[in-house]
Amino acid sequence: SFAQDQKVYNVLDIALIDCHTETSSELVLNQIFDAASAGVRGWVVWMECVPFAHYKDLSDEDRRSIAGIVGLEIEVRRKGSVQVEELRLSVENPSGVALLSRTVADFVSDRAVGRSVFEYRQRVNRTTSADAWSDWREESGSAASIYLS
Repeated sequence: SFAQDQKVYNVLDIALIDCHTETSSELVLNQIFDAASAGVRGWVVWMECVPFAHYKDLSDEDRRSIAGIVGLEIEVRRKGSVQVEELRLSVENPSGVALLSRTVADFVSDRAVGRSVFEYRQRVNRTTSADAWSDWREESGSAASIYLS
């Protein structure tokens, strides 16, 4: 019999040696994509307005046709995103870079296709007014040549 102040313990000593669970590759990829969705990777998109970049090579008639244009506004976004980057191009500054963001999961899935898709729209600013925004246009890759519309 035990005394009142004596304690009794049940103790187990367990050691796992080389223990692992089996997981499918699909489960592992899903876990990576879920964990990576918060991470952001930079995506540089180069935009150039061709008439502005080659202004000195334009004919006199073509120069007169764009004489009242002071600049071109461009909005660029990752396809399906609401976050927009803005560029302002002119004869003095005919090209620019938009830095878009995408998740690591987007980046990995784009590698399967080989190209990334972004959207852009533009509007021409004149000395007395601004044109309406164009519709969104899709482009793939990391650069786009823009013409005045």
